[in-house]
Amino acid sequence: MVIEILVLDRLNQIIEHRLVTSELPPQMLQLKIGAGRVRITVEHEFQVSLTLMGDGPTVPWTLLEIEILVEDKETGEGKSLVHPLQVHYLHQLVSSYLADSARPLYDIYTILHSFSQSLQLEVLHSQVVQLCRDRLGDNVRVHEYQPGRLLAVSYWREVTGREARSEPGYA
Repeated sequence: MVIEILVLDRLNQIIEHRLVTSELPPQMLQLKIGAGRVRITVEHEFQVSLTLMGDGPTVPWTLLEIEILVEDKETGEGKSLVHPLQVHYLHQLVSSYLADSARPLYDIYTILHSFSQSLQLEVLHSQVVQLCRDRLGDNVRVHEYQPGRLLAVSYWREVTGREARSEPGYA
């Protein structure tokens, strides 16, 4: 038990040294080192757990876990928006980049940020469609939606001036 604690403490030091000497995306500064791993969180997007399998400077990061933090409380009664097979695919994709990358932490960020942003856009699209259906009808319109790329929404509203006159407006 004592040897195990000493090994984990040494691994924590190696991970900390690697993080200090690596280029780390500014969005990935929320991290916690412990139990021989680093847990990096990008709020409302993702969380990853990484470790190292040795102390050499060329030993690649090993991806332990990915958690997608994008959520929609209304959709699926608070359940995950990502299927376990999607997470598995992301895990394989990210792991394949870690072995040969000159900037592995940037690659992790780029892949998972892109996925998270696409998922957030999908959630926003679903929310707008639901809002149109339930409450706002034709007052809100989705002009264009390209999954993962573009959501163009417009709405009509009354623009009220100080002279108590109203003009229709487009926003």
